[in-house]
Amino acid sequence: MRDTRTLETHFAPGLGRRPIPARSAPWARRLAHALAGLGVHPNAISLAGLGFALLGASALGAAGTPGMAGPSRAGELFNEVPDRIADAVLLIAAGWASLAPVGRALGWIAALLALFTAYVRTLGGALGVPGLYGGPMAKPQRMAALGLGCVLAAGEALTMRPPRALVAALAVISAGSVLTSARRLAHIARALERR
Repeated sequence: MRDTRTLETHFAPGLGRRPIPARSAPWARRLAHALAGLGVHPNAISLAGLGFALLGASALGAAGTPGMAGPSRAGELFNEVPDRIADAVLLIAAGWASLAPVGRALGWIAALLALFTAYVRTLGGALGVPGLYGGPMAKPQRMAALGLGCVLAAGEALTMRPPRALVAALAVISAGSVLTSARRLAHIARALERR
């Protein structure tokens, strides 16, 4: 029969979880105090751990996928599909973060228009009109506008102003995506007419 005193040392008292010696290491304590001083909530650290786990799983999955270690014929697929998902996820999340019904709608609209813009570029390539990466609201410009909106939204939160920056950023992204799609479609039409 096992000694229960030995068994108790394997669990943190009252927490129902295993003690990890690294938690009490000096570097871990300094890091925990620094994060607490910055106002980082423990739940955010737990969620960040999930994010790092997903990144690690992706890296491991890529390492175990044939053809991922070097040039791959499926490279175009891996280049495009994750970008489209990332666009949609970020834009929709920005809409929800805006805390405004119009912002939530704009998040979905911006995501759909971003997908349409990429679709038009891909369609152009399929029709023999490649290289349609121009803007004014191609992927780099969309992400720059969204990043600026996030920075301004953080400033609004700090100064207790009404949240408008994300709504404005999503409106600019939506309008710019419409213009970008129209320009790309016109370019494709001209190229096809010249044949």
